[in-house]
Amino acid sequence: MSTTGIVNNVAVYDPDASKYKDSSNNAEDLQSDFLRMLTAQLEHQDPMEPMENTEFTSQLATFEGLSQQQSTTQLLQQMVELMSGSTDQVSQAVSYIGREVLVEGNGMNIGEDGQANVSFELSDAASVDVVMYNTAGEELKRVSQSYDGAGIKNLDLNSALYGDATAAGDYKFRVEITDGSETTATALTTGVVTGVVNDATGVQLDMNGSQVSLADVRRIQLAD
Repeated sequence: MSTTGIVNNVAVYDPDASKYKDSSNNAEDLQSDFLRMLTAQLEHQDPMEPMENTEFTSQLATFEGLSQQQSTTQLLQQMVELMSGSTDQVSQAVSYIGREVLVEGNGMNIGEDGQANVSFELSDAASVDVVMYNTAGEELKRVSQSYDGAGIKNLDLNSALYGDATAAGDYKFRVEITDGSETTATALTTGVVTGVVNDATGVQLDMNGSQVSLADVRRIQLAD
């Protein structure tokens, strides 16, 4: 029986050998092609000169080994990419140490300077009420503002424009949309990054005595 085609360096004895494709980059395709060729060879082989089973077994083992090697290579590539990504995130997080960042949260602190700075992000233009309350949930101050666009907004609730100043301490705030629009408001809290933790949950920043995800950082700025 004569060879009628070569596919992936394997002799093909099928008259229609052109239907097989070269697929050197994919072990699964190679193995699939080989099995199709093996079936064709068995159908067309000379019964007086049957091919050796050992040859088929050897070729099949070669494809199986190639498939496993390709899977191992893919897993190693994924591990390298994950490790590389984690290293990049840690390097990025370390560069934030000593800097002030904005993350999602509604905590606020009034320090010795008397400023009651709060930040929040609007998805669009809106009229809002910014409400300060204590840890018991009691409302202490309400400030009405209007904004003509989306973005991060900053406000000092202890400004003389908004009545008596609130004493130093830890408080909370919320932002209420008052114009009936579908604009959303996200309260943001500020803190200085004092450390970095890389654990099973990902890269975390130490800030204000707690940990926040690196992915939650909305803005980085120089600390006062």
